[in-house]
Amino acid sequence: MDQVPALIGRDRAKKKGSSSGARSKTSIAGDHSLVDALLSKFTMAATPFFTQRKESSSEYLRIKERELKLEERKRQDQRELKRLRIAQCDKELDLQQKMFEFQQQQKFEEDLKYYNEYHDHLTGITLSTALFLKKKIKERWNLDY
Repeated sequence: MDQVPALIGRDRAKKKGSSSGARSKTSIAGDHSLVDALLSKFTMAATPFFTQRKESSSEYLRIKERELKLEERKRQDQRELKRLRIAQCDKELDLQQKMFEFQQQQKFEEDLKYYNEYHDHLTGITLSTALFLKKKIKERWNLDY
């Protein structure tokens, strides 16, 4: 009868495999030239990637910086526009005030002219109306005479 070697169990196979892997790792780690060659190869392969990433990152920063400058310029323009609108409103208000004062002065002159006119020649309702208007003019402008 031939002897069949005993089958190795799963746990023993794992142990055996892991111990041989551990030995192979130490043998690679012990070979500095191989590590240096792999590291050099990785560095040469990864350098363009990192350089490209750095360039795209700096381009992204330039774009964001430009966007921030544009937003700040937009806010400055809005503030300037608001300032100009307020200045325009102030000018219009000043003009309205001057027009009102001018109209008041004209009204005062017309009322004073009417107040100083003689109305003795009038009779009846016309005289009553004239005297009533004179009384209102006197009250409006605080006339003493």
